[in-house]
Amino acid sequence: MVHNLADFLTALTSAFCRQLVLGFGLLALVGLLLSLTQRWIFLFLFRAIGLKGVVTWTGWLGTPLHELSHYLVGKLFLIEITRIKLWEPDPDDGVLGFVRYRIPRLRPSELHKVIGTFLMGVAPLFGGALFLLAALHLTSRDPAPLLLEARRFATLAEAAPLPEVARGFGDLIRGVYLTIFSDGPLSWRPWVFLYLAMCVGAHLAPSRADLRGGFAGFLVLLVLALFANAVALLLRFQPANAAETLARVTGPLTVMLLLALVLNCGNLLLAAALAWAAPRWGRRG
Repeated sequence: MVHNLADFLTALTSAFCRQLVLGFGLLALVGLLLSLTQRWIFLFLFRAIGLKGVVTWTGWLGTPLHELSHYLVGKLFLIEITRIKLWEPDPDDGVLGFVRYRIPRLRPSELHKVIGTFLMGVAPLFGGALFLLAALHLTSRDPAPLLLEARRFATLAEAAPLPEVARGFGDLIRGVYLTIFSDGPLSWRPWVFLYLAMCVGAHLAPSRADLRGGFAGFLVLLVLALFANAVALLLRFQPANAAETLARVTGPLTVMLLLALVLNCGNLLLAAALAWAAPRWGRRG
């Protein structure tokens, strides 16, 4: 009996970890890197042009898109939205906008809403990435090869050695900027796109309040995934095989976030250059 239980728990843990790593590992890693780059972009821009400058020049687009992503996903999961401000900068606490909602109770009838709070919290990552993808389609001649390159890199990043992944990411960066500047540097299209990318990239990541609000939903998702795997094992299915299916489902989301990450890396370099140059311009004046 003990031996069978130990085998069951081992198979359950192995299947669950495989699904997390292959199905969501790269997606979560890219989301984390997006959050980190966004915070550094905001910090460098703050040093270069001050809080008022960041709010004025980037917040007008990035903040409404951020809050609208929260709102739409909340509505999708039937979460009761009590108040929403897409763009209302507060000079006292630094809040640029917000979405307030009734916190769902942890009971069966509201379980979908609890899960929705987690997805609602991370929604700005995907809302921002989707906006950038749409803007890229509007401002470049043919982004299809770039999307294919991003898919190839996502596959490469799951199994290749780190040096090969680094080279692949470099190729992806080159492909992104060649696509953006396909009409040449004298065209207005790439510069408009890069400005929009900066606006979105500086406000892309979920806030700490967003993540705290969705923590219960994240735990519920983990428990439900464990339960589904346990049922599959008891019915003599192989839940470990579901990892590849999950990877195919999350693949398009990963591609969107990868492209947003490449753009945020470029934005980070630009913001760092502005932060370095701003004091020198000030001394010259």
